[in-house]
Parts: sequence; structure tokens; C-alpha cells
Amino acid sequence: DGDYWMVGSAARHEVAFTNVRAPKQKHAIAKVLAAVGQILYEHGGEVLDGIDVELGVLLPLDEMAGDPTLGNRLGDLLFEFGHNGRQVKCSVSEGVSVFPEGYGYAQLVDKPTSGVLMIGHRDASYLHIEKGSICPSESLSLPGWGMVKLIKSANYLFKDELRAAAAIFAAGDTFRDKPLLKLVLPEDLPRVKRELKEARSLVWGQFMDELAETPLRSNEQIFGAGGNGFYWRPELKDEFGAKLSMGGDFLSEIQTKFPELEKSPLLPRCTDCARFWLSLPGMSEVLPVVSSAISGG
Repeated sequence: DGDYWMVGSAARHEVAFTNVRAPKQKHAIAKVLAAVGQILYEHGGEVLDGIDVELGVLLPLDEMAGDPTLGNRLGDLLFEFGHNGRQVKCSVSEGVSVFPEGYGYAQLVDKPTSGVLMIGHRDASYLHIEKGSICPSESLSLPGWGMVKLIKSANYLFKDELRAAAAIFAAGDTFRDKPLLKLVLPEDLPRVKRELKEARSLVWGQFMDELAETPLRSNEQIFGAGGNGFYWRPELKDEFGAKLSMGGDFLSEIQTKFPELEKSPLLPRCTDCARFWLSLPGMSEVLPVVSSAISGG
């Protein structure tokens, strides 16, 4: 009835079950408390009592209505919780702000009508921005339309979905051999590359069809974002041309501050979180000092 660990050479090749499509809100409280506790532990020294906390949480668009009390529950728990065997006591001066993923990019728009395309691992969403504000009635969630859609559309059985996503992202639109060889046998490589190329074209066309009823194409500016936004950059450029933005100068600023994020799928996610951070009360001039603070799901 306890926890068991596999060790030795066999453990390296074990395929573990991971429910990557579980709603993020299901584990949001545990993840947030773990992140806050670790940041305070690393940067607060021995003082883990009476710390003021300004906290924001980004959730997928389709989960925003799932639990309207999430912010209040987190606010209550932050007053005292345990981390690594130590009690942490915070005071939350402005409560906990909960917004949809893409909210940070929405703060970067400089056109009256804009859109943010969030393309993640599990799902995708379109946020419609009118005069700097998200318009929920014109926005759209697309569960299952992230990288997982491409993986399942290719006629090849990938045993580990997360490793497959990382390898496909690294292979890019040219389907470079080296990342894929970490995932498939050399004799399977030509077939896998062919399948991925066909699936990529098919999935992108279907993705645009799903968004046909939104104001996407009439926007003056489109932000390509999400953990896999960079992967689809060639298609985004072809589709939207000069309207497309990937975050520009602000994304470069984040990359300069956190060089470990260069060429990482976490970079656009962190950019979204960091710009969200700067929109919180009193944070307009202060960027986070820990990359882990802005890269958590």
C-alpha cells in the first residue's frame, strides 16, 4: 500500500503512465503551493513567516469556469501551509488573480482588434482581444488540439507521448534526424518523417477550419503563443504574414534574462507568465528572479 520505485538499468527504459490530458485545475493548488514554497525557501532564507505574496495563476480558457473559488481557496491556504517539512506563513495583500493562458500576450497588443493563438501540448485556444481586453464570447477553446493532435494523427505508435512531443518539437518543420532518433529506430526514421510531414499539413488545415467561425482572420494583429507556438511558426507566418507577432522585444528580454530558455518550448509560456506578472499590482517594474517561478504549468 505504499510507494514503490524501479531502479537499475531497466528503469531508464520504463514507460510510465502520465495523464497529460487531466485538467490543469485538478492539480493547480498543489502545484502553486509547491512553487511558492520552493521560491520562498530558496530566496527567503530562514525567514518563511509573514512574507507578502502577490500571486497570479494562468489556466486554460476552457477551465476558467470550472472552479470560480480557486483564487479564494489559494488565498486561504497561502496564509499557512507546509513545504519540505517547514511551515510557510504568507500574507496575500491583493488576493490571487486567475486569468486564462494568453492573458500576458494580451497585454502586449498595440492594435484595436487582435488575437492570441495559444498552442500547447494538450489543447489550443484562441483569445479575441478588443481594445486591450479579452472578449470571451468571441474566444474559443479547442481541447485536444495541441501537439497531442499531431502525435495521434501520425500513423505511428509513440509509446511515450511527452518524449514524442519533445522530439517532434526539436525536429522542427525540417524533421531533423537527430532528435527523432532518440525516439524511433533508425530503420523507422524515413517512415516517421513521412508520416509527420503528412500529419502536420493535415492537422494545420483542420486547425484553421476549427477557427473559421472566429474573428481570427479579420484581426489587425495575431500573437502566436503557447508551448508549441514556435513549432508552428512557419504555418503561422504563411497564414498571417505581417500581422503575426511572436512577442518581439519582450520575448527577447525574457530570453536574455533567462538564457537557459533559449530554443526551449518553455520560452513562450514563460513570456506569457512574465507579462502577466508585470500586470499585477505593484509589479510593473520588477521581473521575476527565478525562471522556475514563471515556467510552471
